[in-house]
Amino acid sequence: MKITVDNIKERKVLVVGLGKSGIAAVEAMVKLGADVSVQDSKAADAVDADLMAYLKENGVTCYFGETP
Repeated sequence: MKITVDNIKERKVLVVGLGKSGIAAVEAMVKLGADVSVQDSKAADAVDADLMAYLKENGVTCYFGETP
């Protein structure tokens, strides 16, 4: 099955890196209803507090300083 904007809901998506484009990808996938996970090499305490709050509020699984 081809993955499209119309059928991304509840699919598992991994975003690697929380730079500007990674954050935009997370926001887009959350809006589309995907089951989002993110991985970033920095430690959780190095991530912006507002971004962390957004990730938690939207049920995003986070892997910081490790691989999923």
